[in-house]
Amino acid sequence: MGLTKQQIVSWLQLCAEVFSEQRDFLTQLDTEIGDGDHGLNMNRGFNKVVEKLPSFADKDIGFILKKYRHDPAFKCWWC
Repeated sequence: MGLTKQQIVSWLQLCAEVFSEQRDFLTQLDTEIGDGDHGLNMNRGFNKVVEKLPSFADKDIGFILKKYRHDPAFKCWWC
């Protein structure tokens, strides 16, 4: 049994919510081991993903995931 398009879309929306809620915590963690922008970047990237989802309503999930993978606007989301 595979994942449906709706399951993937719901997962992306949930991830956006979690990254928004945990933005400051993730940034704090990254400050200790990196450059302190992880929470900010993940939040920004997933907000862009959710913002664009309605424009892909007629596309299959493969198109959606490939679009995000290769679009420079989302490079902070999916490396």
